[in-house]
Amino acid sequence: MDDKTKELIAIGASVGAHCQPCLVYHLGRARELGISEEMIRDAIEIGFMVEKGAGNAMRKQTAEIAKQPQTRNEPCCPGGDSTCCSNGGAHTAGPQVGACEASERLEEAAHAQCDGHTR
Repeated sequence: MDDKTKELIAIGASVGAHCQPCLVYHLGRARELGISEEMIRDAIEIGFMVEKGAGNAMRKQTAEIAKQPQTRNEPCCPGGDSTCCSNGGAHTAGPQVGACEASERLEEAAHAQCDGHTR
């Protein structure tokens, strides 16, 4: 995959992940590579579409979870890791366990990309 394609993907991913520092970095890099403003706008729009789809899926999942009986006896994250949730992990166990892990991995990957650790 060439560098221009990578940067367009990174722009869309930055929008979808709400990572403003990533977006600034990748917009600058895209412009350095001579990517057209039209292609940059397309990548941004795709990021918004992905974000919208993820938001709709989360709304559906939240509605389903809200209908279920809840318990607070297990931490939300695997192994009782209280760092992934702001209230010390005192959420219910269940579908959100994978979300915590995925969120942490996405954040780490985004920061690594923006810091120039991966390409």
